Amino acid sequence: MKQVSLQKLKDDPLCLRASIGGWADKGYYCTFRGDQKQVLEMLETVVIVLQNAPPIKEEDDYPTFGVS
Repeated sequence: MKQVSLQKLKDDPLCLRASIGGWADKGYYCTFRGDQKQVLEMLETVVIVLQNAPPIKEEDDYPTFGVS
């Protein structure tokens, strides 16, 4: 099994949160906020949907407010 670092931070009152990243050769991390079981259910759902989704177009990762 690849190395995975897990970290639970203070719950966010707005929603469950999870941040995942890393590299196959260096290991992965998962930082989450919220109930661990609910976060796992959320991540399982996302994995199933991602496995069955068609290719997804890349989007800008910052908001666009018009011509500047």
